[in-house]
Amino acid sequence: CPPCPQCRPETEGGGGGGGGDDNEDEDEQPLVLQILVVDSIGIINMVEWNARDYEAHVGGRVKIVIQRAPTMPALFAEVENDARTGASLFDAYFTNPTILGTAAIGGGFADLTAYVKQQSQVADWTDVLLGLRTHVTSFEDKIYIILLDGDTHTLFYRRDVLEHFGLNVPRTWEEYTQVAKAVHGQVFEGQELYGSCVSRKAGDHAMYWAHLLLSSMAQTQGTATGSLFDTADMTPLTTGPVVAEMLRWHELHNAYGAPDEFFEEVNYVNNVHMNEGRCVLTYMWGDLFRRSNAQGSILHHKLGIAPTPGSEMVLNRQTGQLERCTRELCPYAVYYDDIGFVNSAPYAANGGWGAAISANTSPQKQKALADFFLWASSREQSEKYVIPNSTLPWYEINGQDPWRKSHLDVDKWVAQGFDRELSKQYVESILTNLVSKNVVVEARFPQAGKIMSVLDKEVHDYLFRVYEGKIAEEDKPKERLRTAQRLRDSWNQIIKEYNSRGDALVSILEIYQRLRGVYVPNEQKNHLDKVRPVGLVLMAIIVLASMGSCTWMIMKRKRSVVTVSQPLFLGLICLGTLVMGLTIYVMGVDDSVASQKRCNRACMATPWLFAIGFSVCFSALFSKIWRIQILMKSAMRFRRVTVTVKDVILPFTILLTLNVAFLLMWTLVDPLVWVRIRKGRTETGERESYGHCQSSSTTARVMVGLVGGVNLVALGLANIQAYLTRNLSVAYDESKYIGLAMASILQAFLIGLPLLFLVDDNPIARYVVRSILVFVVCMSVLGFVFVPKMLASKEATDTRFSTHFNTSNANNRGSASFLQNHGNEGSLQVGSLKPVSELSEEMSTPKLAKGGDDTASLVRLGASSNVANLPEHPGEEMAVESPPNKKPTLVVC
Repeated sequence: CPPCPQCRPETEGGGGGGGGDDNEDEDEQPLVLQILVVDSIGIINMVEWNARDYEAHVGGRVKIVIQRAPTMPALFAEVENDARTGASLFDAYFTNPTILGTAAIGGGFADLTAYVKQQSQVADWTDVLLGLRTHVTSFEDKIYIILLDGDTHTLFYRRDVLEHFGLNVPRTWEEYTQVAKAVHGQVFEGQELYGSCVSRKAGDHAMYWAHLLLSSMAQTQGTATGSLFDTADMTPLTTGPVVAEMLRWHELHNAYGAPDEFFEEVNYVNNVHMNEGRCVLTYMWGDLFRRSNAQGSILHHKLGIAPTPGSEMVLNRQTGQLERCTRELCPYAVYYDDIGFVNSAPYAANGGWGAAISANTSPQKQKALADFFLWASSREQSEKYVIPNSTLPWYEINGQDPWRKSHLDVDKWVAQGFDRELSKQYVESILTNLVSKNVVVEARFPQAGKIMSVLDKEVHDYLFRVYEGKIAEEDKPKERLRTAQRLRDSWNQIIKEYNSRGDALVSILEIYQRLRGVYVPNEQKNHLDKVRPVGLVLMAIIVLASMGSCTWMIMKRKRSVVTVSQPLFLGLICLGTLVMGLTIYVMGVDDSVASQKRCNRACMATPWLFAIGFSVCFSALFSKIWRIQILMKSAMRFRRVTVTVKDVILPFTILLTLNVAFLLMWTLVDPLVWVRIRKGRTETGERESYGHCQSSSTTARVMVGLVGGVNLVALGLANIQAYLTRNLSVAYDESKYIGLAMASILQAFLIGLPLLFLVDDNPIARYVVRSILVFVVCMSVLGFVFVPKMLASKEATDTRFSTHFNTSNANNRGSASFLQNHGNEGSLQVGSLKPVSELSEEMSTPKLAKGGDDTASLVRLGASSNVANLPEHPGEEMAVESPPNKKPTLVVC
């Protein structure tokens, strides 16, 4: 970690704070800081000129020594060696961001976030353009590079030449080619024109020009998706059609270009040819704009600036083919009425230049270097070189391009002598490029230098063979495809070799994804894919059983086995179990099969389906057992009673209303949302997480308590009712089976709820337990309520008593006759009526005979009987004394 910025020796070099202490020892030796820079005059000047200014600014308390690396690969090798060995040969590096991913993960660069925040007034970090701040200086929200240069490609054109020939500023690469063709070889103001001037010298900048054209076709969905490689799986985007089109464009640009493009460097081909008036079109960095007003340039008031062209044809990553750009395929496209959508992918080529501090140098030097670089990058100091006086000779302009919003103030450029209209074009071009969500940035992962070198070589070799006439016209399409294949093969081999190295800390893909902000760590997410089918099978069984039971009830609705048990309540039981069963489906929804929005909905649907289904089903059971209890109590008191559906529907209404009220309040105030909880790491080192439904406040916990409490209280009361009527003989033994269903539900909850607490952080086990709990509850109810009735309906009529009631009209007050069973136990005669309390102590628990039509009727006696003189009114009770050694029976009509 970087040292605390406030904790430094009093004698340490000051930063942006200015001069030193007048009382310091005049013989104090300056702090020597060694900075490694690539051996390029423009890059060296950026650091050298700022270093000399800073040494004077702090009164000589620091001495900055510039060391030179012969090439960028050599500089990168020093950074990697620093990270690997911890031996810091240099205190800082002035580099482009290509090495950032390797250095940040390997520990080669110091985290400068604390320094930037501590010196917020000097750093003014929010003034740095967002595209550079996000994709060049930072890695996973930590700042490692302090910018001193912002790079982006821009189109430069001769405004006067285009106006003379009646040509428009090119918007696509096809139009660029057409304009270059139209003006190439023409004479304008006594000068023969080159249509396009772009250096193609081997090892120079061909990789950047190729990347610029490739990305205009390959990157369409935003910076995070990548331009050369797909950030999803590291697949090269250089498919045959894309590379072939890029090479065709380059070939035509060279055909209408300067004759020395293969032999001169970019500074001469792109800059000098334009400044001396020979060239009409070029694309490069911003140096040309500042030099257009320099001494000896003929471009004053003649230069035009625009964003680099785009492409009408873009890569469909699914098919690997080029397709016409549409709003869906390239959402960041620009629409033109005459040509339609054109993909816009501005290229921050090279990514700019900045300073990174070695993580292995001393804290004192880290702080001193941070002070220097933040000061050099500040608004006031940076404007000195970014916005120079326009009349300076070109060699006094060090090449620093804008990287701050404050650098894009047109008035500041005009104050330095630049043309207002041209300054406006330049500023707008940079702003358009670097605020674009589809800006193209360099790869920045390990071996990116090799990747770009291969691109440079393959493009140069093809174009040079065409230039020398070694590829016949008819062979060019095939040779372009071969170039694309060699390019992909070489890139894949480079990546494979790096990933197999013993010192590779992480894969290139992971670094690439982390740099683009799309990295999702390898982790055990505990998705329900393997157990979800089990739950769906259980749900299907419940649904089929519910629908089957309901169908059977409808078919048998006129038989006593159904009418005795009230079809309305049987239907509610089927409906309740069906709704409860659907809970298993929504419990199985997670982010492997659904979006966050759908997961949120499934979370809240779970308590709704289960609670509503449970209350509907359970209320029906509760009402049935309560009805039996009412009749039993009335009979015990020797009272007449009539019990209707309206009387027993009250528990159903109360329970359902409470559940809906509590669930509605829960949903509106604090609904459940689906979140992923991080658990830590598995034994194999993988990160582990699990999906979970949760609410953000105590409201949800209160609602869970209320919903659960209401239903559990009702369950307890129903089990008590079932216990009290356990020995009561009812038609088809219904009270016994309802009691068993109640007991099964209670037992399932007593076992299941503690298990759910134990497996709360294991989604797979939690899903299995919850699914089994729902299955047991539903199937217990359906099994105990419907199966005995189904079996009874199939029994032969000679194995049971058939009882018929013939109810007379209002004048015939209700008489009944009973058919005698064909048994040999004798006849039971009705004796004198007595209160139940006066019966013999040998009397067993009364057996209640229950019937349909909202009243009870006698359907069975304990012995063969021939009974007469029954109560005349429905609902009347009477006790019947049986012969000696026979237990009395309570009869309710």
